[in-house]
Amino acid sequence: MKKSALVLTYAACGLLLTSVLSGQVAEAPKPTTTPPPQMAPADVAWLDVRAAMFVRTDTPKELSVDPAVRRARVAAYAAGFTQAADRAKNFYTKYSDHPKAAEARSMEVTALLGASQSGDATNEARLNFAVESLRADPKVSTKIRAVPQQRMS
Repeated sequence: MKKSALVLTYAACGLLLTSVLSGQVAEAPKPTTTPPPQMAPADVAWLDVRAAMFVRTDTPKELSVDPAVRRARVAAYAAGFTQAADRAKNFYTKYSDHPKAAEARSMEVTALLGASQSGDATNEARLNFAVESLRADPKVSTKIRAVPQQRMS
């Protein structure tokens, strides 16, 4: 860089610094953003139910571990499925008028099936009751009522 260009650069920086320090340069305006919309508590609870349905399972590499470790993992998966079923039941019990309440009932059945398939036999009665009440509920669409029947067969 030439000496004259360097001098001009330093002069410009000096002028800018002087004007900022003396208050002649206004601060940049703060961007005006609208706050994000607030979600209803029922919608937040629905997202929680959806997130609870993602229970991790073993990868093929993990299937070859020690049988005792594998049993402990399967028990943990069953517990995760049971917790997901509990969240779904809490949702459709608390927010029975929500548009996703029927889907939450179906998710409860799906989670209980996952727990049952993971070896948890303690939820069999709850699973049977949930399936029968889902099938008998006239507010639940035929499409959702058919889901447990397909999964149980």
